[in-house]
Amino acid sequence: MTKSASLRIEDLRAIVQLVGECRDLGDDPAAWQQHLSQSVARLTGATVVTAGDMIGRWGQPSYAGPLFSWGWGNRVDQDTWLEWLVPFKDDATFSQGVMRYMEHFRQEDGVALTRTDLLSSREYEGSAEHECCRHIGVDHMIGCFRMLSRAKDAFRALCLWRAPGERDFTRRERMLLREVQAATVPLIGSALARPGEPSPAALPPRVRQVLCCLLEGDGDKQIARRLGLTRYTINEYTKTLFRYFGVQSRAELLARWVRWGFPHGFSWADV
Repeated sequence: MTKSASLRIEDLRAIVQLVGECRDLGDDPAAWQQHLSQSVARLTGATVVTAGDMIGRWGQPSYAGPLFSWGWGNRVDQDTWLEWLVPFKDDATFSQGVMRYMEHFRQEDGVALTRTDLLSSREYEGSAEHECCRHIGVDHMIGCFRMLSRAKDAFRALCLWRAPGERDFTRRERMLLREVQAATVPLIGSALARPGEPSPAALPPRVRQVLCCLLEGDGDKQIARRLGLTRYTINEYTKTLFRYFGVQSRAELLARWVRWGFPHGFSWADV
């Protein structure tokens, strides 16, 4: 392997830093996914990043949760991409590249491969996905899937795309994507909230303030004095939080953050 294909010390430092930053945002699924996507794009020079939970490593793959995407402000057509997802969700064999990748994935969890690793130029140019990518405004792609739960046959897919005319992804960037997946996917469901879980950032400002106070250990009287609200209002906001997060008590609400390791600050807080 040439020196240019190897990960550098600064790459490893960047991955460690990225994991720490994602953990600090870990209680908000939208926030940590946004940060992860932006950071991976910066490290690899990708134009668009897509990620999602899938099932079917040993059968036909399909999406099992909400799909996250970043980079549509980079003159890439998101509407066309969403249209392309419709036939793929119905039948994954629509994407010859994905089906080729699955053959490798069944042999090696976390393998990172580019489109040119999977398809010849002739195969790609004659495929339906080439026509779709041309309309979307992307060309070269690299993907890395990593198992979330072997029992449920679930895995996390992370794909990066470049705009037409840009270079292909390098072997070093393949390794970097693989290591990012290896460092972050095992944290999903513990230090990183699962995609699709309720996001604190979506709550109204006052309710977020009450949540922040509760997580800091304040009682109703302390919160009321701290925020200048009545105890009745605090109680109503607390009930709203219980319904939103699907818990029955303050202890259960607190337990959600205990498993995330209490970040040093809450990115969604507005107190």
